[in-house]
Amino acid sequence: MEEARLIYLGVAHGRAARTGKRLVADIGGTKSWLSLFIRTDKGGWQQKSTRKYLNEEYGDPFPLLKDFLSRLEPDRYRITSAGLAVAGPVHGEVADLTNLPWTIDVPRLKRQLDLDQLLLINDFQAAAHGISLLEKGDLVCLNDVPVEKDGLSVITGAGTGLGLALMGKCANLLGRAVHPTEAGHADYAPANEQQLRLSNYLHESLRMERVSWETLLSGHGLVLLDAFLRGQDHAVLKTPETVTAAAERKDISARHAIRLFWDIYAAWIGNVALMYRPLGGLYLFGGMAMRLKEWFEPERFMEEATRRAAMQDLVRETPVFLVTDEQLALKGTVVAVNELFY
Repeated sequence: MEEARLIYLGVAHGRAARTGKRLVADIGGTKSWLSLFIRTDKGGWQQKSTRKYLNEEYGDPFPLLKDFLSRLEPDRYRITSAGLAVAGPVHGEVADLTNLPWTIDVPRLKRQLDLDQLLLINDFQAAAHGISLLEKGDLVCLNDVPVEKDGLSVITGAGTGLGLALMGKCANLLGRAVHPTEAGHADYAPANEQQLRLSNYLHESLRMERVSWETLLSGHGLVLLDAFLRGQDHAVLKTPETVTAAAERKDISARHAIRLFWDIYAAWIGNVALMYRPLGGLYLFGGMAMRLKEWFEPERFMEEATRRAAMQDLVRETPVFLVTDEQLALKGTVVAVNELFY
């Protein structure tokens, strides 16, 4: 198991936890991050051991979690408390992952793993909890305007799917309330003539009844964009990895697909800025941004985001950041667990 660089998480977020060890997992549609956090003498949290798993190698979350725990020293790291951030809506103590045929049932997992406490939380809800832990080195400022301390914050991002969560002022333990959404499944709206042709292609050539923002702003979405630009009614390049590999070989269609992906992403960000007015910060997070960062053009991105007809100034007033910390949801889950099981 990889021994991660120790990361100190302060406890400006509530009271000390009853137990000094946390198993934390960020379970996405394609991969999962698992980590062990240890409470320090000063009341903070240190990230001790971290491991990344490919979900396709496991039939459900239990063997994945069991494998991670089996690699810990049992006498030294007896785990009774855990938090799982999952890529899908959470209904009480059950979650069905949106892009993976897994069901996570809290009572069953607690029995299987012999846990006293287990928190189940949406992955972008967890990432929102982690915003306060970000440092300057974790952020790329895309729109340099002041952040309002008590303003609404939004975190959104593309990975296997497209997630979004809100965080606003509220009288809870942190003084902030976090709300998960499934906004990525809202209907896609073309922003120009090329995107209108794209929409027609998806409906007519691929016979899609509905096209959501997640249809395009996701790993599979990049594959669809590449097929569209090649004029094919089927994917020539089957995965986002093969599209980016082709782009690295200077394949014109693949590079244009990535640029179109970023343009649609920018349109989404502009719409999010108008819908929520996140003057506390609009944060881009997720695996696709990191995968495609080599072809990211910040000035073009913000220009496309602010192309909002009569409401351009409202978007320009929004502080926008790109998050480079891939483990933000893990760290945010620790904050959320600490709030609930203090």
